[in-house]
Amino acid sequence: MEGLATEDLATLPLGSRCTLLRGAVRGDAAAAAFSTLASELPWTTETDEFGLHDRKTAYFGDADCVFAFCGLALSPRPWTPALLRLRALVEEACGLAPGALTACLANNYPDGEGHIPWHHDEVRAHGQLRAVASLSLGAPRLFRIRRRPGAALAAAEGEREVLCEVEVRPGDVVLMSGGTQELLEHQLPLRPSDGHRISLTFRSIVPGWEGRRAAAGGEGGEEG
Repeated sequence: MEGLATEDLATLPLGSRCTLLRGAVRGDAAAAAFSTLASELPWTTETDEFGLHDRKTAYFGDADCVFAFCGLALSPRPWTPALLRLRALVEEACGLAPGALTACLANNYPDGEGHIPWHHDEVRAHGQLRAVASLSLGAPRLFRIRRRPGAALAAAEGEREVLCEVEVRPGDVVLMSGGTQELLEHQLPLRPSDGHRISLTFRSIVPGWEGRRAAAGGEGGEEG
């Protein structure tokens, strides 16, 4: 996308990215998208193996793009027109082919809620691209990254200081792809002033992968 400001948040091996893309969805379009999604998506609170989620979510995508994590398997609802428009903008900003992002987990964090602890995303079904492109709407939030324990980037035990801290603003995208989830983990701490925010995590899930994994006894399907 012409004129888009980008910043690599970590130095990673070839084929992996952790990149901030400023203003992928701009100004009034970002504000309108936030208002539409907050009021129109079928928000629900899921339960996984750790218990009841502390946020509301809604999951959308192409047919058979099941997203499984923490003992929970989500089947996608059909894309809404608003999400399809946002997907196209995110793919363009990230330099991805149209349709490369096949699914979207929407996360709804009310005023003063939504501390996201250190974690890495489940990307076993995300194909060779292993892309997670997170579009932030609503209130700004801090985003931090650090090395994962035992990751190849970690030179020694204890060298897990925060590598980068940035504020993600409405319309910004953080793209993590390739081996990023194996190497890094991320956190979004909660500040007292943090307001209502929606995060759309667009994903390169391979259709039917989880079904093939289940049929093979947990070994997984071919990556596409």
